[in-house]
Amino acid sequence: MVVVKNAEGRDEFLGVCRKHGISKLPDGRKVEREEQVMRAETERLQALFTVFNEGGSFMTMAEGDEEPIMLDLVDSYLVTRAAGDSFWLFHKMIGYNNGWQHAHTIKVVSWSQDDVWFLDLVDDRGRRFHIELIMPETEPDLVETWRRWQAYRARHREGFAQVDLTSTCALLWGGRHEAAVDGERLNCF
Repeated sequence: MVVVKNAEGRDEFLGVCRKHGISKLPDGRKVEREEQVMRAETERLQALFTVFNEGGSFMTMAEGDEEPIMLDLVDSYLVTRAAGDSFWLFHKMIGYNNGWQHAHTIKVVSWSQDDVWFLDLVDDRGRRFHIELIMPETEPDLVETWRRWQAYRARHREGFAQVDLTSTCALLWGGRHEAAVDGERLNCF
């Protein structure tokens, strides 16, 4: 589970409280309890994406009254932060190892799920995103592309570990940060 650090909002405020040894908020709530609530909500929301991360999915986006456009197959989804009625979703499209343009974060302000195979999101800019699990019966070409992508990732596991860590460091901490991949130091920027 990941919690964004140094971001605007409640988690930053709680971090400042912790840094200065403040254990209670002005209204009497405990800082530690609030952090636990945020972590639990982030984990609960992340669970919505398990089936999509494991089985492969595609995403469409629509703005206003426009027809939805297919964005691509999505490698993975990561809920980075949950706060109140919204959450931040980091998603990486297949091919994300080829550049930042294949990874995006959206602030989700509304979501619905009528079926475990579909998920509909609305971001803070009013864009509508539709996520759908790929099915061999209806999208055989997408299923084959997903399988090839998974095989490619498996063959290049070491390189992807570095790309994933770098993108996660940039997302979570911004700026420069050091982290380790299999015991080796890696500077995230």
